[in-house]
Amino acid sequence: MKAKHHLLHGEVDYAVFWHRRAAHACGALGKAAEPAFAALTEAMNDPHAASDVGNGLSRMMPGSVPVLTNILATGNVMARSRAADNLVTAFSHREVEPMARTALIAALQDSDRGVRMSAASAFQFWNTHLDLVVPELARVLSDPDASVRG
Repeated sequence: MKAKHHLLHGEVDYAVFWHRRAAHACGALGKAAEPAFAALTEAMNDPHAASDVGNGLSRMMPGSVPVLTNILATGNVMARSRAADNLVTAFSHREVEPMARTALIAALQDSDRGVRMSAASAFQFWNTHLDLVVPELARVLSDPDASVRG
């Protein structure tokens, strides 16, 4: 039936479905799922699962902030963008806010414009240490890419 209706064109990689399901489960479990951080870091580099994995990690804060900041520094482009997106609420966790802020400020200089845009957007609700954040955002107003400046 699949072939008749042209639903499949080659091999199907089911790993993306498992990555998504695992990320949702870990997000729901919160702190109890912290032993899965290494696997979630690996799954974050699956471009088709990065959004779900990032969302799961964001629901595991504050423990997941070091994971997200590491992905922001070392992951593939999609993983870095989603990690920046998912650090948007890190300001509300005092113990990890400096780590998240430092990583997002560094990401404002990323070679990929999507990562820079996500990092700038992550500061949209930031309400702490504005004396450190605002000058960096003002500098980004000179970015050559309009989406980053926006």
